[in-house]
Amino acid sequence: MKLFRSVIYRIANDTRYRKIVLCGCNEFSKAIYKKLFLLDIMVDCFIEKEPSKVFFCDRPVKSYKDILHEDLQKIRIIITENNHVEELEALGLKRVKNFRTIHYNESLRQEYRLDANLGYNLVLDGEIPGFKCFGNKEAENLIVTLGNSTSDPELYPFKCWSEILGEKFLNENKDIKILCGAVSGHMSPQELIKLIRDVVPLHPQKVICYEGFQDINNMFRNTSYPFISQYQKKLLSSSNIDNWIDIYYTKGYSYGVNNECSPYNLWKNSMKMMRAICKEYNIEFIGILQPCIFNKMHCLTKDEWEIVLHYELRDDMLKWFEQFFTEYKDDNSKLEFIYDFTDIFNKEKEIYIDNCHIYEKGNQIIAEKMYSDFFECEE
Repeated sequence: MKLFRSVIYRIANDTRYRKIVLCGCNEFSKAIYKKLFLLDIMVDCFIEKEPSKVFFCDRPVKSYKDILHEDLQKIRIIITENNHVEELEALGLKRVKNFRTIHYNESLRQEYRLDANLGYNLVLDGEIPGFKCFGNKEAENLIVTLGNSTSDPELYPFKCWSEILGEKFLNENKDIKILCGAVSGHMSPQELIKLIRDVVPLHPQKVICYEGFQDINNMFRNTSYPFISQYQKKLLSSSNIDNWIDIYYTKGYSYGVNNECSPYNLWKNSMKMMRAICKEYNIEFIGILQPCIFNKMHCLTKDEWEIVLHYELRDDMLKWFEQFFTEYKDDNSKLEFIYDFTDIFNKEKEIYIDNCHIYEKGNQIIAEKMYSDFFECEE
């Protein structure tokens, strides 16, 4: 099962659309080749900067420059050693679009900065720190969008839903600017902090927070101290911070009050506080409970079943999901400002990359629904 949950499953899935090229003639490449061969998946060729042999594992060996003459839309280059990355980029090839490292992630390589309150934040030089602008950048009407990796504007090589929504505003001649502040890995407590610190001073008319899954995912959640990110925890625990402050003698550190609560109540309480803050500052708050592949368990496509069975299904994750939605369904104090988007993809195919991340087609559907639900009737 681990075989399919990792690199081999991703490569096998890619062969439906592309020829596979392995970069580097080494033992690791040979091991990958053998696993693919056992699955009847044939590697088209191997490539090296300056080939020292004609064949490797009975497959042709070509140079980097040879591969540039191929139709790059029909091949996928898999790198088994990181030292090939800069060389391929120097030839104009792009990570994710043309080649993948052996970790085989759909997402782009991002850069972050440590953040005093949030743990870390996006690096977006030349813009408002932690935000990316879409729509009419000169408009006075401002919408801020918040969320995690499913809304992150820099994570994938295609448009996020905030960018698509911004294009929709431009096409409909709506004088609206969007600042997307979503950051991969952030949970609702980080969104709450970001709202207080960064969003309120921007004076937006609306805030849209597309959240939920990251709070369900206890793999990244500090269950006792949800406002402390793993980066903050690591920095505090690994640094000699005694006597940092001259005025007062300091010794050790504190995470604050233990705040043990269920993932659902963490998400719900964060949403309530964000809405209360927005209301105080005359900002309309729209909270959206996001979908994930587990919401489709009753209507999964064949490809989605493969994701669930061979790649992302972990018993503990499914348990967390079921606990979250059991509490959500049993909660009699439903919040009027929360919109449930969990069934938005039930009739759709080829949406999910993994258990929660989606391709651009899914972002298009989200943006279209947001526009029709929240903006279509506005003057």
